[in-house]
Amino acid sequence: MRAKTVITSLTVVAALGGLTVWAFWPDPVQVDLVVANDAPMQVTVAADGVTRIRDPYQVTAPLGGTASRSPVEVGDTVIQGDTVVAVIQPAEPAFLDARARLQAEAAVVEAEAGLRLAQSNVIKAEADLAHAEAELVRNQALAARGIIPQRMLDDMQMARDTSQSALTAAQLTVDLQRATLMRVQAQLLPPEAAMAGATDACCVELRAPLSGVVLDVENQSARLVQAGTPLLTIGDLQDLEIEVDLLSADAVRVSVGAQALVERWGGAGTISAQ
Repeated sequence: MRAKTVITSLTVVAALGGLTVWAFWPDPVQVDLVVANDAPMQVTVAADGVTRIRDPYQVTAPLGGTASRSPVEVGDTVIQGDTVVAVIQPAEPAFLDARARLQAEAAVVEAEAGLRLAQSNVIKAEADLAHAEAELVRNQALAARGIIPQRMLDDMQMARDTSQSALTAAQLTVDLQRATLMRVQAQLLPPEAAMAGATDACCVELRAPLSGVVLDVENQSARLVQAGTPLLTIGDLQDLEIEVDLLSADAVRVSVGAQALVERWGGAGTISAQ
C-alpha cells in the first residue's frame, strides 16, 4: 500500500513538472529567408517645403502724392510696359489755421502793392524813354546842321539806350510781382478749389515693370503715400523655387545637384527637381 502511494505521488509530480515545462516552452517564430545579394540602394531625406516666386518685384511710389484705388487685384495678369498697376495724383493742400491764413492774406496784400508799384515804374520808364527818344531826334537834327558837337549826340544816344533798359527792367519786375501775387493767392485756395482743375494729365501712371501675376497689393484703397512707399508685388509664376528647412544631420547628406522628388504639390504624380 505504501509503495502504491509513493508511485502515485511521483506520477503527480512528474505530470506537474511536464505541464510547467510545456507552459514555458517558447513558441516557434515563422521567418522569411532570402539570399543576400548586392543591389543599388537609394537613401532619401524627407522634409516639408514651401513654394515661392524666385525673384518677386516690388513696385514702390516714385514720388509723394495721393495713390488712387488700385486698378489691379491679387491674381491679375499684367503685361510689362502695358498694364497700369498704380496711379498717383498730387496731394490735396492742407487746411490753413488762423495764424497761417492771416499770414497768407498779408502776403497777398504785400504782393498786390508790389505789383502796383512795378506798374507805376513801367509808366515812368515809358515816359522817360519817350522823352529820351524825342531829345535824340532833336539833337540829331542839330548835329546834322553842326550846331551841337558829336559828343552831345552820343550822350543822348546813351540816355535813350539807358531808358530802354530801364523800361525792360520795369516790365520784368511787373511779371515777377504778378507771379508772386498768384503764388500767395494760391495759398488761400481751399482744398476742393485747388483740386477742381486737376485732370488725368497731372497724374503719374505706373506700368508693370515685368510680365507676371500680381502677388500682393499693400492697400487696395486710395491713400496718401510718400516716395518709396511699397504699392504692390509682381512675380512670374513660371519661375518658382521650393525652400526646405533641413536638420543639420540631414543637410550634410544632401549634395548640390542631387535629385529631388516633389510630392503633394497640389496635383497628381511626382515632380522631378534638382
